[in-house]
This record gives sequence, C-alpha cells and structure tokens, in this order.
Amino acid sequence: MIENFNGIFFLVTHILVLIMISFYLIRIIFAPSGIAEEFGGNDSSNVHLSHYYKGSNGAFDHATPGIPTSGTLKISDFFGKAFVANTLHSSTMTSYYNTGGGYYIASGYGALTSGSSVGDSTFNLSNGQAVTWSNLYTINSSNMIFTLTSSSNIANSGWTSIKIYLNQSNASGSPDLTLNRTAASTASGSSTTKTWTWSGTYSYSTYFSTTNGAVHFIEIV
Repeated sequence: MIENFNGIFFLVTHILVLIMISFYLIRIIFAPSGIAEEFGGNDSSNVHLSHYYKGSNGAFDHATPGIPTSGTLKISDFFGKAFVANTLHSSTMTSYYNTGGGYYIASGYGALTSGSSVGDSTFNLSNGQAVTWSNLYTINSSNMIFTLTSSSNIANSGWTSIKIYLNQSNASGSPDLTLNRTAASTASGSSTTKTWTWSGTYSYSTYFSTTNGAVHFIEIV
C-alpha cells in the first residue's frame, strides 16, 4: 500500500488532505458560513443547509429566486444570491384625513374611521398566526402607527417590514417608505392587540394626504 503512494510521506499527506476536505464539507453543511450572514442564523448555532429552502419549507423563510423549495439543495445554489423576503400581505389602502377637533391631525387608515379602507385586511404572519390589520396612520407628523389584532397573543415577530407605495395601486417601482419592525417601539392594548410606533418626521401631507380618498399600496413582508 505504501508503495502505491510513493512512500510514507505521500501517504500521510494524502490522509491529511482527506481530513481537511472532510472537515470543510462538514463545516459548510452543518454551519454554512456566508449563507447564514445573508439569509439568517448564527454560524455558531445548529444551522443546517436544509434550513435555507425557499419558502416555508426552511427554518429561515425567504422568497429568493433560484433557490429550491425542496429536493437537492447545494452550496452553489446560493452563489451571487441576495436575501429576498416573502411578501406576507399586500393591499391597496384608501386614506382618511382627520383634524381631531384641533387636538391632533391624523392621516392614514383606521378600521373604525369613516373614509378609510383597505382592499384586504386579513393575512397570516410567517408563523401561521391569523391577524387583522386595523391601523396604519401618521399623527401630528411625528409618529407612524401600525396595529394588528388577533384571537390570541401577538408577539413582536412574524413580519419584517412595511413597504409603502404612495399614490399608486400596485408595487411598481421602489417603495416611498420602508418601516422596519425592529426600529419601532411596541405596545399591547390587550393580549390580542399589538401596536408598533415609529418616531420621526412623517408629514401628514405626504403620509398619507390632507384629503380623504387618496389611494396607496401597502406590502407587509
């Protein structure tokens, strides 16, 4: 056997190379560095390549084109890919404008507010929980407020961001505003209601209008 490898030195070298290759293969299968940074997860945690199927078949839900939803999943499938979040829900939103009797100025959507509506207010979060979108409005040009309700407790998870396309009825082009969930403060009116608030400058003349009836398009991802 030693003669087949031209001596003990070449045999040892061959064994070391095989060990290094095996270690590398185990590393990329069970802790795929680079993929975790782009698609979610932690290199030091128990992450497997099978966690990155496109759609809900994987632990890290995404809609990235070119990545399989089942079957064989290869490292090469991820070359040159950038994470694309799943769109959980999209709808038109008809906004209202309310001066609040001089105490406040609000503009946007409220389920109980006359003059505002959405095409579809119900959807499922990424964890499968059914929710109803009940508010999205700016008040006094300084806060943007988003509220969900459900039949059970709503956690601060299950969605990533809200994309707002002003004065249009579809998602063509780039969003005029993206609100990231992690940048908002949260409050629960009850165990079945969760409100997210973004502090900043959100002029009601822009978000969403100074008259009733302006139509916008909203994506929740």
